Amino acid sequence: MIEEIKSGIFNTGSFRELSKITESLSKDSQLTIQNACGALIAFTVVKVFETRSQVLLITTDKDSAEKTYDDCSLLTGGHNVCLFGERPAKEVEILDISAPISQIETLKALTSNSKNLVVASPYSLMSKVPLPAEFQKNILELDIEKQHDFQKLLQQLEEMNFERKDFVEGCGDFAVRGGIVDVFPFVGSNPVRLEFFGNTIESIREFDVLSQRSIRELQSASIVPDFAKSTDNSSDNNSASLFDYLN
Repeated sequence: MIEEIKSGIFNTGSFRELSKITESLSKDSQLTIQNACGALIAFTVVKVFETRSQVLLITTDKDSAEKTYDDCSLLTGGHNVCLFGERPAKEVEILDISAPISQIETLKALTSNSKNLVVASPYSLMSKVPLPAEFQKNILELDIEKQHDFQKLLQQLEEMNFERKDFVEGCGDFAVRGGIVDVFPFVGSNPVRLEFFGNTIESIREFDVLSQRSIRELQSASIVPDFAKSTDNSSDNNSASLFDYLN
């Protein structure tokens, strides 16, 4: 149904003209689009995204960012669409960690993939984040059949501000049972289970946090820390912005 609606709108005269113009735009050209409102904004942005490797859409506020992100995800099947959410002010206690996680997922996507559509609000763009090189340096990449010191991994997780618990419950938790390490990273919907034999990773599985059942086997896992455990964005370690991650 969505594909039929998208095809119908994209085949209108206005969208065919938009496609021709965006394909011919030079790097420093400017294009102004008028009379796009509501869900039509998402259709317009997704159409532009077809001819661009990266698109940053800045909406008017948090609510419109979340709504447009949902619309764009629906139109693209969720592929390569990111929401750079708003972190709360530093004096407010963080109860909802969805915004910090969305920022981490966005930065991870921008350092991993060349094609991304990012939706953000003006306030979220004020967030200070690590420089791209620093962010990439702190990502822990783990592969099956590769050597990784077991005790060193536990130490690294603690240094990355992961909290050791009996069972993982949410992002930022890890648990240890014998030669098994469960980690709930800040990127991805589910935790991962690393099974060690000595210092060799024998298997990596994504699993359901409630049932504890395996969802799928993985060849590798990326463990990404929360770059701002507190809400103090004035940290010396966070001197960049989202714009530093765009090509």
